[in-house]
Amino acid sequence: MKRIAALIIACFIFASPISLAQNSAGHVFGAGVDCTFSDGTVKHLPRELCTMYGGTFK
Repeated sequence: MKRIAALIIACFIFASPISLAQNSAGHVFGAGVDCTFSDGTVKHLPRELCTMYGGTFK
């Protein structure tokens, strides 16, 4: 019985950081924007990556 309880508690301990990380995934570089590059191509990228790659956004 102790092993089953320890296993359940371990599952919650290891699953908690994973679920918290999924909620904030993709927001490290800002919200997604339509990034326009000098050659006219438009890609959907996070704001910071857009400026790092030399693109512009509205």
